[in-house]
Formats: sequence, structure tokens, C-alpha cells
Amino acid sequence: MTTLELPGIAVPAAASRLEDSWDGWWVISYGLGVDSTAILLRLCQMLDEVGGDRRSITAPDGAGELPTLPAGLTLDRLVVVTAMTGSEWPVHRELVEKHVLPRLARHGIRYVQVARTGPRKGHGITVLDDSRAPSRLYVDGAYRLFDEMVTAGTIPQLGGVRKCSQKAKGVPADEVIALVTGGAPYRQIMGFEAGEQSRCVKDTAANSPLRTGVYPLAAWGWTREMCELYIHAETGVWWEKSACTFCVYALANKEGRGRVLGGFAAAPALAWEPLLMETVAEGLNPSQTLMAGRALYDLMASTPGQEEALRLFEERVQAGRWAVVEVRRVVTGPGRAARAITVLSEGARGECMADLAALADRAGRPVETAGRHSRVWLRRRAEGVFPTVEQLAVVVPATVADKVGPQFTKAWERATAAPMQGPVQTLLELDC
Repeated sequence: MTTLELPGIAVPAAASRLEDSWDGWWVISYGLGVDSTAILLRLCQMLDEVGGDRRSITAPDGAGELPTLPAGLTLDRLVVVTAMTGSEWPVHRELVEKHVLPRLARHGIRYVQVARTGPRKGHGITVLDDSRAPSRLYVDGAYRLFDEMVTAGTIPQLGGVRKCSQKAKGVPADEVIALVTGGAPYRQIMGFEAGEQSRCVKDTAANSPLRTGVYPLAAWGWTREMCELYIHAETGVWWEKSACTFCVYALANKEGRGRVLGGFAAAPALAWEPLLMETVAEGLNPSQTLMAGRALYDLMASTPGQEEALRLFEERVQAGRWAVVEVRRVVTGPGRAARAITVLSEGARGECMADLAALADRAGRPVETAGRHSRVWLRRRAEGVFPTVEQLAVVVPATVADKVGPQFTKAWERATAAPMQGPVQTLLELDC
């Protein structure tokens, strides 16, 4: 009986065929991580085994054989798609360019790399590369998720629907798939492992008359450990988990935090974007930190080996431009709020601190320092009362742009129409 020879693991044969024949399109969603990399390497390994026959890569599922990809998969109607966020760890460029792209090129597998062109869906997508002989991974993307976050003065949200992934990956991937397939039916291969049946079930909600999700790892019975061991057997390296350098999900557990801090210790300059994003977001909203209840900056400050990353960050951020930003927020319920941001002035940090002090004098309110941020509170929200409002001015690095949320104006008018407790202060124009 032939098995996949991995240290300590024997992978049993597992039928992955669909019962019907299929002559439509196949799409492999490649997120650069462990699971989808294992699928691509197995695909290329199988192509090597059958001599690179490009008409069909289906092989019999005889007892004890390695699992194959679904029946009917042909290279002329197969496309691998990656949507770039622009904020991946550099190690993934190195790994993919060394171990995956040469295999795709050897077998003429079409690989399309795509990214958003701008923050809104109407801005469309940018095709970074479309090739059957790919040699370069365009990880910088076009419009980067980091740029969107720091311009809005926020961070990716933990829990619920991963809106950052949907916008930065899902939307551009769906659009390029529609272009490639020409609106024809397709089966989309997703990297959900054995034991992730709930994710498979959830993904089927995206099925339509055109799209059908396919989950070969779950069908093969491959766990993450088995995928990691298989990749190591094929490449000699232990594959890194794919994530943005500022991923809140990676920072949500001890193992993930260890990987992130290890990455910053090895390449201190990579901490710049996460720390800048958090500094701006936390300034506008004290609860907006990359970790629940604690700032990444504070974790790094208490962790040996992070000194150089923090030094580089402080040196760069202090020398850059700063801004005094007014934030008005209407909280309409638990976890529900509308916001307006206005940039009042820009300059060196010292100049902005002087502007904030002058604003505080005119408003008759003190400048309050909490952690690394200085604010003037003009209105504070009433806890447990909805709707409630808050208004503040804060000095932060100059990345944000003026923005009024679509529901803000009416919500603010309704919330402030009722009598307020205590004096109501209004921000004055800065003399600058």
C-alpha cells in the first residue's frame, strides 16, 4: 500500500472526485499560506507523475494511491488567483517565488495576481500579472489595505465578518474570476482543512448557478499539520502562515503574537506600518488597538528584542508630519457608531501640540494626556445611554483625511437635539 511518506504520518487514500463530469472552469484561490500551498504543490506533483499531460490531470483513485484533485480538471480551463492586500510579510514573496512559481511555470499553469485599484468597489481592480510562466510575486499590490486603514484612522476589526479580507481579497478576486471565466460556470477550490467542516458549510452560502465551492483538503482528510509536513517534504522548508503584518487575528493569541514579534525582531523596519496604524487609530478612539485591551506598542515595549523596532518607529514618526484632528462620534447602540473626522491643522509635532493647547484655552477645557496621546475632550459619551455623542481633538501622525460617515449628519442632529447634561462646547477654528 502506497502512502505519502511524511515523518510520523501516513496519509490514507481519500476519494475527492465529484460524482458528475465537469467541463467548466476551475479556480484555485491561492492565499499564499499553508493550506492552499499544499494544494498547489500536490497539483504540480501529480502533473510530474503523469508526465505533464496538459489535456487532463485526472488520475485513477486506486486503493492506496495519493489523493487526486477532482475529476475533469484540465489546465486549459484552470486558473490560480491571488488577491494582494499589499501588506504581506516579505517571507511569503521569497517562499512563493522559490518554491511555487517555478512549478506553476514548468507546467504552464495560469496564475493571475490582482489587487484593488482604490478604496471603493467602483474604482475597479488592477491585474498585476497574468501569466503561464510566472516568476515574480507582486505582493505590494496596487491600492494597499494599510493605506486605507491609516487614511480612515482605523484598524481591521476582530470578530464577526472579516471585512478587511472581503474588501481587499474577496471583491477583487471575484471580479477577476468573472473576467477570466467570461461569466461561465466554475468550481472554486478552497483551502479548508479536515476538521473545518463549518467553514466548508459557511462557504457554500456563496454558491450560485455559476459558482460551486470545492474543498479537496477536507475530502482528503488533510489537517494543517499534514499540510505543513507535506510542504516540508516537497520543499525542505516550514511554510509560514499567511497574514498582513498588522493582522488582528494573528495578534489575538499567544502563538500568533510570538510569530509577529519574532518577525519584528528579525526585521525591525516591518513594525513601522502596524505601529503607525495603531497610533493613529488609538488617538482617534482610545479603544482601537491591534490587540483587545492592549496596544501592540505596549506589548513590544515590555518584550525583549523589540528595542530596535521601537527606536526606528519613534525616530521616523517624530520626524514626520503631525495633525490636530477633530473627531465627532454618535453612538447609537452597543458596537454601533457614526463618525466624522476633520483635520484642523498640520505641521511638526511641537506645532500641533501648541495648536491643541490654544484650542483647549479657547474651549475652556484641559489638554489630557493618556498613554502616548494628548486630547481635548469637548463632549464625553454617556455610558449606557443611546444615542450618545462624543467630541474630541487629538494630535496624531498626519495620515487621516476628512471624512463624514454616510449616516453621521442625521444621527448627530438627532442626538444633539435633546438637552445635553453639562455645558456644550464647540471647537473653534485654529489660527493657522
